[in-house]
Amino acid sequence: MASTAPILESMSTRKLCYVVGGLSLVWAGCLLAGAVVSPKPNSSMQVSGTKCVDRTPGAAGDRWFYPRGRGKCQSIPDFDSQETLDMGLTADNIVFAFHLPHKREKAQLEYRSVSGTTLLRWLVFFFYL
Repeated sequence: MASTAPILESMSTRKLCYVVGGLSLVWAGCLLAGAVVSPKPNSSMQVSGTKCVDRTPGAAGDRWFYPRGRGKCQSIPDFDSQETLDMGLTADNIVFAFHLPHKREKAQLEYRSVSGTTLLRWLVFFFYL
């Protein structure tokens, strides 16, 4: 098995700079291509948040506040609205409820198929190694 050290030692500085520069350009090109071609939700995930009203703050037991669906909480539109001021709410009565994932959209269904395929690949990799 031949070593790469004699090749590097026999190369002139100019040729070595060309090789390193070329490899650096290829690396930068791959990095930029990955940044441009990557899927849309690669930098952030938006979460829908709702301001819910808790009528009995600090009550015993765990309670869940759902922003939508069956059993959803009573929400307030804004802290400074007249409706909110008439309720006489304090900071203890406000609960922020966040819902993940978003409503069903095409992207979510695509994500499910991708994650299922990835899971199958990992299972095959680990069990048939």
